[in-house]
This record gives sequence, C-alpha cells and structure tokens, in this order.
Amino acid sequence: MRHSDRPSLLTKFFNLDAKLASSPWGRAAVIVLALVLTIAMTYLLMGKREVIAADTRDYLAFSPLRVFGYPSFLMLMSSIADVRISTVIIQTLIFLGSSVFLALVVLKATRSLVLTLALTVLLYGNIVTTIYNYIAVTESLVTSSAMVALGAMIQFYRTRRLSWFVLICAVAALNIAIRPAGQVYLPFLIVIGLYSWLALRVSLARMAGAFVLTVLVSYGSIYAVNYTVHGFTGTNSNHGTGLLGKAMLLAPKHAGEFAGTPLQEPVSELARIMEPVVSRLDQMENDRARTLISQTYVNYLRFGVLFPMYRDRYNHADGWDRELYVRDIASAIVSRDRAGYLELSWREFMALVTLAPIMTPAEADTARADVERLAPWPYDGDENWEYESGPRLLRMEIGIGDAQRGTATVVAFRVIYYGFYVIGIGGILVMVVTAVRRRPIDLDLQIIGSSAILYAGTISMTALGDVGGVRYLVPIWPCIAVSWIFAADWVRVKALAPRTAAGTDYAPGRRPAIS
Repeated sequence: MRHSDRPSLLTKFFNLDAKLASSPWGRAAVIVLALVLTIAMTYLLMGKREVIAADTRDYLAFSPLRVFGYPSFLMLMSSIADVRISTVIIQTLIFLGSSVFLALVVLKATRSLVLTLALTVLLYGNIVTTIYNYIAVTESLVTSSAMVALGAMIQFYRTRRLSWFVLICAVAALNIAIRPAGQVYLPFLIVIGLYSWLALRVSLARMAGAFVLTVLVSYGSIYAVNYTVHGFTGTNSNHGTGLLGKAMLLAPKHAGEFAGTPLQEPVSELARIMEPVVSRLDQMENDRARTLISQTYVNYLRFGVLFPMYRDRYNHADGWDRELYVRDIASAIVSRDRAGYLELSWREFMALVTLAPIMTPAEADTARADVERLAPWPYDGDENWEYESGPRLLRMEIGIGDAQRGTATVVAFRVIYYGFYVIGIGGILVMVVTAVRRRPIDLDLQIIGSSAILYAGTISMTALGDVGGVRYLVPIWPCIAVSWIFAADWVRVKALAPRTAAGTDYAPGRRPAIS
C-alpha cells in the first residue's frame, strides 16, 4: 500500500468511533454516563432549594386555572409517598430515561459514540434545565417529553415510518394536557407533516389523521376533566394573567378611552399604578436594563399588589376567578393598541433571543448606570401602599445585581445560542428549498432545521404571551444540544465522504461507510 493510500490518524479515530458505536459496549457507555451524570446532578441539586414552588400550590389544589396533567401527576406522587420526595425521584428517573432514549437514537443515527457522549453531557450540563427536576412544576416533565419527541423525530426522518410521527403526536397531546404552552407542538406538527409529505413522500392523509387525533385527545380530555371536576367546559390558561403584564404597560396611554364603560374604574386604577413606572421606562437608554426593570415591576406589582388586592376586594375563591376578571381587562386594553402590544412582544422576543439577563460585568455596569440615572424609582424601598385591604410594604430593590457571570461564561453562552440561531436558520431555509423541489436533504440538516422550528415557535409564543416568561424556554435546551451534535456530524460526514450524494446517506436508516 502506498503511503498516500494509508488512512490518516483522524480517519482511524472515526473508524474506531463508528465501530464502538455499533457495539453493545457503546450503548452501555451511554447508559453508564447518563447514570453517573444523574447521580452527580442529584448530589449537586438535591435539597438546594424548596421542592414546593409558588406555582406548585395551584397544581396540588387542582386549581381550574391549570390543565389536569400535572395536578394528576402530583396526586399520583402524593399517593406513593411525600410529594416532596416522590415527585423529585420520579421526575429524575423520567429525565434519565428520556435522555437515554434520545442519546441511543442519536447513537444509531450518527454512528458516533463520541458525539453521543457529548450530547449526553450537554443534556445534563445546563443547570438551568436540570434544576427543575427537583421542583414540583411542569418544566421537568416537558423537558423530558421534548427529548422523547426529538428522538421520535429523528427516527421518523430516518425510517419514514408513521409510527414515529404518531409518537411525536402523543407527546404533543401529553404536553398540552400538562400545560397550555404545549400547544406550540401543533404548528410544529403541521410544518413537519408538510415537509415530510413534500420531501419524504410520507402519506399526508395518515399524518393528518394522527394530527386530528392529537387535537381530539388533548382538548377532548381537557374539556371532559374540566366539566367533571370544575363544572365548566372549555380550556384552562393563564392567558389573562400573562396578557395583563403587557396591558399594565399600555394602560396609562389608553385609560381615557374607557371613560363611561364598565372597565373605566379597573383600567384607570392600572393607569394610576403604572404611569410613574412607564414614564421612567420611556426615558431609559439601555435595552437590557429596560427589559429587566419592566419585568421586575410588572411581575412584582401583578403578583404582589394587584392579585392580592383583587382577592381581598372581590373575594376571588381561587386563581380561576381572578383569571376571568383580569382576562377581560387585559384583552380590552390590548385590543385598543395592537401596535403597542406587538412592540412589547418584539422587545420580549429580543430579550429572549439575546439572553438579556446574562451580561458581562462591563455590560452590567452600563445597565446599572442607566437604572441609577433615573432613581429614585416608584414604589422602591419603604413605600406604604394604601388600599382598603390595608397598607402593604413594597421593597422593589430596583437595580442590576453586582454578582454577574464572568466574561468567558457569558461569551460561551452566546456562542452556543447564537451559533444555534445561525445553523438553525440555515437548516430551515434548506428545508424550505428542498421541500419546494420535493427532494430530501441530509438527515443532519433536517434535524437542525426542525429543532430550530420548534425553538422558534416556543420563543415566539412566549414573547406574545407573558412578560418575563423565560421559564417557558427551559424545555427547549435539548433542541440546541441536538442541533450542535448534528451540525458536528454533518461536518464529519462531509469531510470524510465529500462525494456522498445528498439525501442518500440515511434513507432508509443507512449512513455512508467511513473508510
């Protein structure tokens, strides 16, 4: 053999990597790593914060404000053992099983043990995601179900078997039953179905049937439970509660338009509360600071002042009574200023995209200076808030904290997220072009583009809904992790097999041999 024909060290490494990936030892290594990371995660996070969060009380009480999925889960957990123990254990085990399922699917798709182990580390490495396994709120189950959905999507693209699309639909129905934000899966399913019909020639009728069944099962079960348990038909949501945040910021501008209407008094009250806040926000120059301060005010005044006041004044028995009240107020204000609502949504969208709370020390100093320039802020410090329910002491503590992450950490965050945006948008554009041409593309690009579609839908719905609702993005971390792994796989395959025809390296379930 001539020297030029000998495989390079890099080629030998990838050959060994592929060989290990196809052996039982490769699968065992993935499972062992996930177990080790689960134990490490438990050691680092167990007991570090209270399992019962503010939202947990509504779930435990089976409040009509919440859909039935997570309250039912907590009821089951409480029947097993103390809910603070059983919930954490089961949520952690579900997270473990889901991460192993996704990792093994990726192992089969990429035939790379190194990339699969890297994905496993990424799934556990984001502390913001994993900490919710130890809190009794929906984020843990939705993150785990997202990993199952991504694994099913990869298998669907590889095999074109409808059963995997049905599994994604089942996850969508489950997520909608857990919390209304799960509705983001419905447009995602439509997009994936259309692409699969155009490019992969999967039966559109069968996918449409699975989609219709998803809608009927998810919403039908919610309607049935609400009628049986709560005595009303319809869906639950925090629509009014979330929309009230934006309505509070718009109220000072439109209070006069409600004169002589039934909503004159509540809208005027919101305007009086928010006018000094909005006037200062309008003078701010730093976008990051403005976002954080507006979120601070909206969330504190909404939960700390308005909701207790409404409960005392109108004897709201639970969150659902309050939701019905604020929904009318918020919807009326927003309907008067769609442009203002979209502007606030755009600010929220950009805050989520740019990771507004994550700043370098230098950026934090600039933001802090903008906040201090307009001090004193309304209702900050020792301020008596007089209502018929009695005085309330507010301590807003407006400001940007001194304990900022290091520059290197912030840069790393931005590289990961901004890089995902770039490769994700590229994947979406390629998917659109190939769908129009009715030709499939590389599996890697399909996964990247589809993950970006799910992420984009979630971030858009979050921005259009609440103010400061960054928690809704927690379950989307697997999309980012999977996209980076498949981007690395695409580079690896193209570098080692540059002559492989696009669209022929995976269907049905095959990848090119690495020689």
